[in-house]
Amino acid sequence: MGMRVLVERLFNATNDSDALNYTILLKKQLSLFPSCRETALKIVDKNVDLQITSRKIQNASLRDTVMQCLELCGYIRPIRSHGIRVLSIDGGGTRGVMALECLNALEIRMGGRKMHELFDLIVGVSTGAVIATLLGAKKMSIAEALQTYSEVSKKLFNYGIFGRISHTKKNSQLFEEILKEEIGSDFSLLDSSSGPKLAIMSCVVNVKPLMPFLFRNYEHPPTHSSHYRGSTKYKVLNIFSNGDGGVLINNPTAIALHEARQLWPKNLLQCVISVGNGKVMSKVDPEPEPYSWSKSLKFSYTVNLASSVDAIIDSATETETTHYCISDLLPTNVYFRLNPYTSQVYPLDTNRPDLMEKMRRDAKLYIRRNREKIDAAVAALETKPSFNQRVYASRVLKKIERQLSWNDAKNWMRNKLFRSFV
Repeated sequence: MGMRVLVERLFNATNDSDALNYTILLKKQLSLFPSCRETALKIVDKNVDLQITSRKIQNASLRDTVMQCLELCGYIRPIRSHGIRVLSIDGGGTRGVMALECLNALEIRMGGRKMHELFDLIVGVSTGAVIATLLGAKKMSIAEALQTYSEVSKKLFNYGIFGRISHTKKNSQLFEEILKEEIGSDFSLLDSSSGPKLAIMSCVVNVKPLMPFLFRNYEHPPTHSSHYRGSTKYKVLNIFSNGDGGVLINNPTAIALHEARQLWPKNLLQCVISVGNGKVMSKVDPEPEPYSWSKSLKFSYTVNLASSVDAIIDSATETETTHYCISDLLPTNVYFRLNPYTSQVYPLDTNRPDLMEKMRRDAKLYIRRNREKIDAAVAALETKPSFNQRVYASRVLKKIERQLSWNDAKNWMRNKLFRSFV
């Protein structure tokens, strides 16, 4: 069905059921044919009447679908906080329980408010992507996420699916079955567009060099495109069966900041929280042994191939370099890095109950020793909007009260929308 015919039938719909069916078709068209989005965005013409009017639609399904169409057109809701609040979650296999413990400390200090209520943008990679989906898309509490994450981890790591070089077809199928059971087979990120902006980082492995790819629940406005390729049209099952973005960038904070700047170019950063999955302090030899070509040559013949691969991947998945760069650029009252020190090196794919419990103890010890940092992060999250922001919000609310009903709005939209496709 052509866009013009679809629009005509949509606005000639006499009941909510027909309107919903045509709105769903419109959403599919916008998702499959991105070139239509810019034309559709011109319909809005920098006017939020359509978005505001959608709040007065009594049918919840129709209202949500209308909002998803707006999201696909690149409409970005203004943030209601003092500034942009960003949460970034590293990769790290089953060590993700340490990230969840850090976030649990924040949730407790914030009076039990869930993560999707506290942040405007959530970005995750690898195991952090699973956590970001549970918290941002499924809107779980930390307790719920810990339970679900533990179940997923047990099943995944029993099959070695998160192993370093384990991505066979059989493992991928097992991964999909586990995600169907825990998250749902038909769930897409766009279904979560009513919550915070969510970006799941993956890796495009069939091009050289490797490139990051963002699975998102939002589209950028045509005036502020992202440097990184991305899409909203995939199901969650497709997301996690793609290349592991942690092999390319295991700390997605820099990408999160770029996305935030493109989404809200006129807003300042209020709070950026980057959560890691544990680190071990390296032992540095103050007097390294002089370099020897003979020993180097001998080493090259005797070194274990698996150890070399592990060393390369460890370097690729290192997270602290990104942290050091960002900490030099952002104020200390805006940027917070929560990354527990660990008492030992934990394998990425361990599922031993004793080691899992030890990880959680390490994280809780880190939290107790860094209460001031947690308090500062909470204070940054609780920063109230400025006077001008509150005035703007009150004007928007008054404007909402003056809006027409959905049926009256259709007449306004028919003329403006129909002319755009003639």
